Amino acid sequence: MLFPVGAQEFPSRPSRIIVPNAAGGPTDGMARLLAEGLSKRWAHPVVVENRAGGNMIIGTAAVAQAPADGHTIGLVGMPHIVNPALQEKMPYRALEDFSPVIHLAHIPLVVAVSPSLGADSIAALVRMAKEKPGALNYSSTSQAGAGHLAAEMFRLRAGIQIGLVSYSGAAPAMVDLLAGRVPIMFGALNAVESQIKSGALRGIAVTTDRRIAALPEVPTMIEAGFPGFTVSAWLGLVVRAGTPEATIAKINEGVVAILQSGDDRAKLQAQGWTVLPIGPGRQEFGEFLRSEQVKWSAVIREAGIKP
Repeated sequence: MLFPVGAQEFPSRPSRIIVPNAAGGPTDGMARLLAEGLSKRWAHPVVVENRAGGNMIIGTAAVAQAPADGHTIGLVGMPHIVNPALQEKMPYRALEDFSPVIHLAHIPLVVAVSPSLGADSIAALVRMAKEKPGALNYSSTSQAGAGHLAAEMFRLRAGIQIGLVSYSGAAPAMVDLLAGRVPIMFGALNAVESQIKSGALRGIAVTTDRRIAALPEVPTMIEAGFPGFTVSAWLGLVVRAGTPEATIAKINEGVVAILQSGDDRAKLQAQGWTVLPIGPGRQEFGEFLRSEQVKWSAVIREAGIKP
């Protein structure tokens, strides 16, 4: 007896996780850990396919165009929900054309400054910026990435003028930050933690809702007088809208099992990721995506950020 494709048990063939970034780095590392774990659990290969370009649009478009059967899984981050506010034309709808699977992990941001700047707190930084409007600059390594948008939200909420200096990567940005040429960065914890602990940089705030264990002496932006100021670089999984609910549940179940493994969590933490509290969380991830899009679209519009 023949069964329609939709009735076949998932997975029925090899699957792929599409990473909208180049190979290498924490995002790619997350995907490869998940692919390895799912391959073992499903007895079908799961491969990582890197499709970089267009601020993650090219890779994510491939997920939107794939069959809605769960065999193509997309890894997404903040650019997924801010691109519609930056681009006049998009090849997909960021929320409607995908079904959320799971919110995986995040990397906190730290407001890191050069010690030569002389600012030991957010209040001091704001005071300096108001005394010399436009004299201070901050660095960013990606257009409308977490660090860029966090700095712009800070600029708007503090009512200050600070300039953006864009870099093609983290290495040259860090060189100039350490030298004090561009004295401010909203940097990922894994990029700045060791420099702060050595005294080469000064951490004056974290962008989480509570202090972080790695830098317990550094206050939050909320403590510094900016209520609700929470920002992080984050990752989650999506599939094409219309994928059967049972299939999405099986992907979610497999990923949760991986993230609950002590060894795998340790590997991710070594890459800088903070694994989120594990649970089904599909509805919560969908709500998170919608709230992030509303928040950052408003910042992009008010700050006048253009692609």
